[in-house]
Amino acid sequence: MDKTKILENISKKGKVPVADLEKEFEEIFNGLPPSDDREKHALKELNNKHAGAGESRTEDVEVIVLGLRQLTDFNKNKIIDALKKFNDDKVAVLKSGEVKMFPIDKDNPEGEQVPKVMDLQETFEYEGKDVKNPTFGQPLGNKWNRNTLVFARKPGDKEWVTTSFALRNAHATDFKREDMFLPLTINCLGTIKDGLKSGQDTKYIPFDEKINMSQLIAAVCGDHIQELGDVFAYAEQQDPKDYERFVVTSGTVQTLYPPKEEGNSYNGGIDDITTDHLETIFVDEIIGIPEKKKDYTFICQTSIKDKKDKEKKPTGEKQVILNVMGFYP
Repeated sequence: MDKTKILENISKKGKVPVADLEKEFEEIFNGLPPSDDREKHALKELNNKHAGAGESRTEDVEVIVLGLRQLTDFNKNKIIDALKKFNDDKVAVLKSGEVKMFPIDKDNPEGEQVPKVMDLQETFEYEGKDVKNPTFGQPLGNKWNRNTLVFARKPGDKEWVTTSFALRNAHATDFKREDMFLPLTINCLGTIKDGLKSGQDTKYIPFDEKINMSQLIAAVCGDHIQELGDVFAYAEQQDPKDYERFVVTSGTVQTLYPPKEEGNSYNGGIDDITTDHLETIFVDEIIGIPEKKKDYTFICQTSIKDKKDKEKKPTGEKQVILNVMGFYP
């Protein structure tokens, strides 16, 4: 492997000076744990950043972000399961390579060590082809994802449609609620029809267009707009196992309680003149916190669960859960 030649190829593809790439390479290389393949992994990471990996082609799309769903980590269960196996049988798991020991202080390789779960997936499928996994053989990190609901259209089009936009990794953790309900031009992966995905270098650029959200939602969302009482009446007739849909509804926030544990959502109840009881809402802090006794339009992902009493026994009634993805006065 000729490092100089690889850096020159990356420079041509990414239009970045070789001297700058050499500096970045050193930073990446020094940040990786010691291994025989450290140089190879550093070059792969550099290539993916500037020249693109399997999913590399982005196109400009205009979007308005209506709602954010909860942050998830695709690798969470994999890491938990592997560490549980490690605690049950350290020798066998270390021998398999699924977990390796790394020094806490990389400058002191003989010091205290901690177990880290390794990424052993060599390839992944993209558009029917096997693409090399750039993090193969490295410690398995968080794989953050946050699905969003958006209006989208191609530049030059006038009509908006609803679709999903998956925010990945730093885009998932760093997305700002100030960018919701604004017309944005983004460079992203995927298609409007099948769903959009953020790329490594996706940017969000506001553009000047007056948007009346109430009118736009009324024009695009159609059957998803329901009064609060109708949301409950419709959901009550559905099978909880199969029911999950997004709705646009309005109501007054009557109660709202902070999360009991870090990472959980605020929870409370809303009502309006069409319902005689409070409907349960969950609100992730990233989208902002609605004020009590105020009226809002809510964009929600709805689900149903069986009600239970204080002793956690089923009551025979159903409870509609409104997971709020976005709201505005």
